[in-house]
Amino acid sequence: MFKLHRLIALLWLVILPAAACAQEAREIKPLQVLVACQRNQLSNYQKYLEANYPLKTFWSGNEGKQGEKEGLQGLETLDTCDVMLLNLYRCHPTDEQLKKIQKYFKDGKPVVGLRKASHAFQTWLEGDRVIFGAKYGGHFFDKKAEQTVFIEDKAKEHPLVKGFKPFMCGGGLYNYTELASDVEVLMSGGPPGKSMPVTWLRVNKETGGRAFYTRYDPKDLQNDEGCRIMVARALFWAANRELK
Repeated sequence: MFKLHRLIALLWLVILPAAACAQEAREIKPLQVLVACQRNQLSNYQKYLEANYPLKTFWSGNEGKQGEKEGLQGLETLDTCDVMLLNLYRCHPTDEQLKKIQKYFKDGKPVVGLRKASHAFQTWLEGDRVIFGAKYGGHFFDKKAEQTVFIEDKAKEHPLVKGFKPFMCGGGLYNYTELASDVEVLMSGGPPGKSMPVTWLRVNKETGGRAFYTRYDPKDLQNDEGCRIMVARALFWAANRELK
């Protein structure tokens, strides 16, 4: 009987660490990120992400040609990704692809949007409000020379923007109106006394889906480390995954 107890104890010494290792392995499975944009537009940022964070990226998009209407390449990865990084511009997915994209958001799947994401789909113009909870209205030119970008006071300790040093977005600001009640603005910009949302997050009250949007664009990511970090944090936040 004594030998049996020792054998059981030894087995537990082997089984428990193995089970813990297996659990840890599941927890650190790389985040699967679908990068939807013009070809090569975010290739440098994809390399940066994979070199610095526990994730793997996959590309979907088009060649970025004016009037391009033949649909999107690589969209099959949408079925298995953990989060979408979106920066398509007025693209024309096929009818089947558009249904697939709309279902993705209807099912409450997560997304992080850069600049063009608010007007990504020319054949789904209401996508801005459905996905990000705001109406896109073109460039915001009011007193452009006086415009600045700032973190909202209530958001200064928010983990997605904490420590970030705001700067004017490349190409200026956009008009965003009709914000949904579940939108939380983190950064705004404009002239004194009049500003527009620049960066915000949303936990959709109907689908539970998480969305993050920032007016900053691929060139801003290329030029600013803080911007690269903010978007990386947003990918993990949107996927509801802890970033260690």
